[in-house]
Amino acid sequence: MASSGTGEYAGSIFWVVGIALLASWLVAVLLTPYLGFQLLPARPPHGGSAPSIYDKPVYRWFRKLVSWCVRHRLTVIGVTITAFAVSLAGFGQIQQQFFPTSDRTELFVELRLPGGSAIETTLAIAQQAEALVKGDDDVVT
Repeated sequence: MASSGTGEYAGSIFWVVGIALLASWLVAVLLTPYLGFQLLPARPPHGGSAPSIYDKPVYRWFRKLVSWCVRHRLTVIGVTITAFAVSLAGFGQIQQQFFPTSDRTELFVELRLPGGSAIETTLAIAQQAEALVKGDDDVVT
């Protein structure tokens, strides 16, 4: 039977991705809130006399920052849009390849043999290809 190419490998990807998304959704909607409820300390009701765990310098600073951002939301939105535009413009400065091009001359040889070929056959053909370039003065390694 002939293989069906890419479909042979990609046929079940729908189910794999679907199951992964469903499991992720279940964890996010059910398990995470439950764990948060179990792990976080119980807060006293409003108006209670217990000291707040959020009455610390870091929380006070963060509350001021969030309050400032809410009061100056147009400024925050403008800065965010400007930063996004600058990042888009900056992408044009990024090199578009992962590995830089080689500055030395290279020769690539691709040998294709039928599937199931013996290793001895592959070795013999590779040695024939090596013999073709062995006497060339330009070949260093």
